[in-house]
Amino acid sequence: MNKDEQLLNKLKQVVLNNFENEHFSVQELSELAAVSRSQLHRKLKRLKGQSISQFIREIRLEEALELLQQDAATTSEIAYKVGFNSSSYFHKCFLDFYGYPPSEAKHIYSKKQQHETKRNEVESKSIFEPSVIDKQSIKHLTNRKKRASLIKFTALAILVFLISLTAIYVINHNRSTSPKEKSIAVLPFKNLSTDAQNQHFADGLVEDLLNRLSLVPEFKVISRTSSDTYRHRDPDKKVSDIASELNVSYVIEGSIQKHENKARITVQLIDAKQDDHLWTKTFDEDFKDVFKIQSAIAIEVASGLSTILTKKQALNIKKNQTDNVKAFELYQLGRYYWGKRVYNEYATAINYFEQAIAEDPNYALAYAGLADTHFLMIWYTEDYEKMITLRNKAEALALKALKLDPNLVEAYTVLATLYFFIDWEWEKAENMFLHALRFNKNYSTLHHRYSEHLSTTGRHLEARNHINKALELDPLSFIVREVSAKLYLNRGEFDKALSESHLAGELNKIHETPQWYKFFICLKKNDDRLVLKSLRELAEMNDIAYTPKTLDSIYNTSGRNGLLQWVVDSTGDLLRKAHCYVFAGKYNEALDYLETAYANGSRMEDVPYWYPSEKLHEMPRFIALMKKMNLPWKPDSHLEH
Repeated sequence: MNKDEQLLNKLKQVVLNNFENEHFSVQELSELAAVSRSQLHRKLKRLKGQSISQFIREIRLEEALELLQQDAATTSEIAYKVGFNSSSYFHKCFLDFYGYPPSEAKHIYSKKQQHETKRNEVESKSIFEPSVIDKQSIKHLTNRKKRASLIKFTALAILVFLISLTAIYVINHNRSTSPKEKSIAVLPFKNLSTDAQNQHFADGLVEDLLNRLSLVPEFKVISRTSSDTYRHRDPDKKVSDIASELNVSYVIEGSIQKHENKARITVQLIDAKQDDHLWTKTFDEDFKDVFKIQSAIAIEVASGLSTILTKKQALNIKKNQTDNVKAFELYQLGRYYWGKRVYNEYATAINYFEQAIAEDPNYALAYAGLADTHFLMIWYTEDYEKMITLRNKAEALALKALKLDPNLVEAYTVLATLYFFIDWEWEKAENMFLHALRFNKNYSTLHHRYSEHLSTTGRHLEARNHINKALELDPLSFIVREVSAKLYLNRGEFDKALSESHLAGELNKIHETPQWYKFFICLKKNDDRLVLKSLRELAEMNDIAYTPKTLDSIYNTSGRNGLLQWVVDSTGDLLRKAHCYVFAGKYNEALDYLETAYANGSRMEDVPYWYPSEKLHEMPRFIALMKKMNLPWKPDSHLEH
């Protein structure tokens, strides 16, 4: 027996010795076998073509089959006996591995025994009781055997050829289409408790797990905004379909059950492309130790995906932003209302963030959430003094968060955004964005806001790269889709802009900005029918009084410019009025509104690269306005890519 065989036998015996330990882990196997986890992973891949988890599961299933054939216990009892903590998961794994359910194991085994007995009887008779065969029959039999051999040889040759072609296709197909990246989506955890309020806590656990996983540079972690859309999915919808829609290789599913001071959290890590459950773990802890469970889950995921963590990465994953469970719940409620992006909900978000801080005055994430909410409220005020008050509050809160946690990407993102959107300190904002990227590249809000900064300063290719990264991390976020649509529109890529605007509108039907983009896009695409349709939808969203006959009459009398003038007269937004005049080619009128908006303190970060803007860029009044905004801008920068 060579060393490889000895190792496999040793590993198998270790697994057999720990069958009834449902929490037996990859790490424990590694330690008991005295082989490092990374070395063990490489050896099993080479020797068996399996991951460590697959190796353990196969041994468990083989033992389960023997017990089922012996009729040693019920299926559920055998499932737990061989280390599966879920009979339904055992049923699935068994069916996948053997091709039939556990309930059929004994029946199939009996039929096999009968078949073997009958075959042995036939063979015995042919050996010990030969029949008398004449020469003609022998000749005929010989010819038949020759023909049969030829047919078998031909069939075998064809089969080998087809297998070779299939293998070549699969290898090449996998090279081109199978994502090797460690991309992960965490689906909403099920609340198994009787109290419906615990769902917010379950959602908080998902958010916390995402934050811990995002600290691993090798991982691409999908934002909760996108994964949350599958909360009420069709029960028949496959995990592989969800993974395909989110463009990830792995999916995590889980559930939580709270009872008095105890919490049971069950988590499954699924290789979605192979439809293979890599492992299922159940954690039973005191409720106050729930954060210890979260870090354990994150480390188990890293282990399951054969990721070697540095000591620093492991410490970062284990670090808790708060040890106060109540503060944690309040923070998650704040993030829930923050994520709605509705002005009336921001006051609720602020209230929850402040309560979280009252529970734990050192909770850095709560300060960062509070800071970002104050920043978002700026977009709903035209009062310059109020705007500056909100800006200063946001900065102070973000700096407080960084004092408590110098590595907090959410706080750096708030500061970078303030310096860009509000202060127009472009270099300072750039440095802050780059600083944030050094700490965590899995925060979609960071990428989407940095893309806007890059677009405003004329770096359009970089802007597209970062908004694409935000889309990878949060493909079902309406705000990310909206920004993507804007960047396409400003570069004149109308078909792509229209597609993104439509998606953004579908994801959030109450925000009007995607509809504005649709209206401008239809103007440039010279589709009068769509122009009128999008304008009606825009009027309804903005509660503008109109009748279809009125719009038709304006269009028939004055064409598109007449419709644009009607929009200008109907909206009170100075920048919207200016944008309409740019599309109408009335640049002096557009500049009148832009200069008034600047004097009023309006945010004008999009203006330099509005489409179409070539003629606007050449006008001395526009150039003077760009200098007032302190932009690193030049008249021909709209041509850069």
